[in-house]
Amino acid sequence: MNKAAQTSKSIPKTVSTKSVGRGRSQGLKVLLLTALIAVAAFLWSKPWREERTLKAASFDQLRAASKRDPDNPRVFYHLGVRLRDLGQIGPARAAFERAAQLDPDSEEIWLAWGTTAAAFGSAQEAYATLSKCAETHPKSANSHRTLALFLYENHALQKAYEEAIATTNCDPKDAKAWRLAGLAALQLQDLKGSEQALRRAVTVDPKDWRSQSALGSTLHTLHKSADALNCYREANRLAPDIAQTTLDLGRSLAEAARTPAEMEAARQTLSHAVEQNASFPALLALGQLLGRQQNWKEAKPTLERAAEIAPNSASVHYELACVYRQLGDTVAATRETTRHDELKNFEEQKLSLGAQARTGKDSTARLHLARLYVTHKQYHEALMEYHNLLVHASDKEMQTKPATVLTAKQELAALEQGHPEAQSVRQDAEPGPVGNDKSMIPTADLVRDAEAMLAKNRFPEAENAFLTIVYQDTTSGKAFEGLGIALAMQNKSEQAFRAFDRALKLDPKLPDAQYNLAHLYYQQGFTDESARRLETLIKQVPDNPEYLYGLAGCYLGDPTRYLQTEALLQKAITIGPIKAGYLRMLAKVQIDLNRSADAEQSYRRAMALAPDEGDIKVLLAAFLLDTQPSLLRQAEAEQLFKQTLSTAPNNSDALMGLGQIALSRGNAKEAVTRLESAVLHNANLAAAWYQLARAYDRVGDKQRAEAARKAFHDITTYRTDLSHTEELARTNPKDPKLRLKLARLYATGGQNALAINQYQVYMSLDRKDTTAHKELDALIARLKASGKMPSMDALNSMLLASMKAK
Repeated sequence: MNKAAQTSKSIPKTVSTKSVGRGRSQGLKVLLLTALIAVAAFLWSKPWREERTLKAASFDQLRAASKRDPDNPRVFYHLGVRLRDLGQIGPARAAFERAAQLDPDSEEIWLAWGTTAAAFGSAQEAYATLSKCAETHPKSANSHRTLALFLYENHALQKAYEEAIATTNCDPKDAKAWRLAGLAALQLQDLKGSEQALRRAVTVDPKDWRSQSALGSTLHTLHKSADALNCYREANRLAPDIAQTTLDLGRSLAEAARTPAEMEAARQTLSHAVEQNASFPALLALGQLLGRQQNWKEAKPTLERAAEIAPNSASVHYELACVYRQLGDTVAATRETTRHDELKNFEEQKLSLGAQARTGKDSTARLHLARLYVTHKQYHEALMEYHNLLVHASDKEMQTKPATVLTAKQELAALEQGHPEAQSVRQDAEPGPVGNDKSMIPTADLVRDAEAMLAKNRFPEAENAFLTIVYQDTTSGKAFEGLGIALAMQNKSEQAFRAFDRALKLDPKLPDAQYNLAHLYYQQGFTDESARRLETLIKQVPDNPEYLYGLAGCYLGDPTRYLQTEALLQKAITIGPIKAGYLRMLAKVQIDLNRSADAEQSYRRAMALAPDEGDIKVLLAAFLLDTQPSLLRQAEAEQLFKQTLSTAPNNSDALMGLGQIALSRGNAKEAVTRLESAVLHNANLAAAWYQLARAYDRVGDKQRAEAARKAFHDITTYRTDLSHTEELARTNPKDPKLRLKLARLYATGGQNALAINQYQVYMSLDRKDTTAHKELDALIARLKASGKMPSMDALNSMLLASMKAK
């Protein structure tokens, strides 16, 4: 091999400078193109990312964004959604209107505005908005369906039917639209059109129980009973837990029943419907069937329950009159017949005034209708009519009939104050015939916003928010728990009980719901049930001082649990933060355990933590007087009593304490003055009566001294008797004599709700005692006349739940 060849092999070829430059240029182009793609992707996804951020934002974040970016329609849209789903309909409507002004072509925004305006009561605004949206988007099934639903709910049935059909023209597979068309046609008495539309709905979605149920109603009206029964069977098969499907099936079975076996099958179905939801229609249908079976004894209590739920239904009074007549109670039969006739007249007046109010939009007729409802104690219906009057009053009526509008506002305010239960929202509402759409926002996010309102002590606002959430999502235990807290903080105990009870049925491990429900039981006197719930809760959450303190309060009056009570309080204090209430209760237990020095130390620590709390001062002062008394301790006690009276001049314990000190110093006249004032402000203060008797003896007034001793004796005897009877009734729950005695003791002590409850329990155990029935009627009449009649629903529910637990 020559040198030239070797040289060519050993020395590499030189790379051209042109090819190097070309390679670098291509690399830069690739990098530049990649960067441009990334930038384009970033810019392209920006609206999507912003939308996702807005959707996940909290209420407070959206409110801040609306101020920071006032021309962004998406901000106002999402703010409106959040406001709407938290029950703030008025502000939500305004937010959607602003969003529509900023983006007039958005179907989503216009639909939200229209539906929210409808919920706000602005029917004309809602109709105009939804109609414009449907005109602007003629091929949108969603727009036509929303307008159809609005029209149906506002009784514009012909237009609702037309819009529902327009929806099906846009989307022939829209089962909801077919169902809505069928329902509207049914109410228009177009039975053929109703059947056709509902059969299409069932064909499109054979698993929709609402369509099956609606088709059953139409077929029943067409006297196609066998086909209707098949539809009701299918609806019940698809939704066996929906009470309405069971009721529809039971009524259809009852109507078709001819043999005893068929009637018994119908009775079992209707009984199951009552178990699912003891509503008036279910109880009435069951009572009527029991009457057909001549089972008068079972029909009577069933129909009486129905009459309690709907006392203004003429039909139930007619059925009761028949039952009483068969049982030989002619007095009751005559009473029910008279009531039936009165209510038939009421129904005629209601229909007449209702027609005038709706067709003529006459506010005066609507006012008379609202008053008619009040007269017949249909307070919820009256409330709705007053609201409708104020919502639908035209500008012309505002000018020509200002007195009518003003009177309606005044009467509405009085109704809301006198009957707050009329404003309650149905928590167990069945889904409507068209179905309810869920919120766009996850329930957990809405609960978070509502809990933020609770944290800021905005309790009415939080209540409204939680009510809206639970209406949309009936499965959220956290939402019911929050609703219960909002209600409890407004002293709406009965509604709070129902909310907490529902929360725990959905999620038994919700600690706040369990604790608050236990507290409600404690307040109503069900100490054992309160303790049982708190014992379970503390096993779940062992280191919460409030729970430990609550259980200690339940144990406080039980001598066998003094040491256990002390241990609970010591643990609560150790966990911290230390509260004056813990130390105050601990001192009481230490007194019961004869540890006076420890009790005094606990009282003084409590007073150091809460120096302005009068109750602690009074307790410490009374302790100083009763334990190792001395002139120095007496002087300190006197100073504490006087400090209490400087801020609470009617504190009966402080007045009694000063009276006791005056008596010990030989100043009987001052003692009489102080002690008379004490019993004046608290007539059940037994110790004050005892001291007052001694003071009267000192001034030589023997007659008053004997009267004071009698008062002391009566109070202590009553309390001993009540405590003993409660204990006996607790261990012998089915002894009617104990229940009657307890009812009378509660009535004597002014514990009216408990008295009524015990009378009811007694009469369920001994139905033949007419004397107790008269006593109960007289008690209820007195309470109603004085405006002090308690609502019994929550108390009876609490007692029933307590008995079931045991």
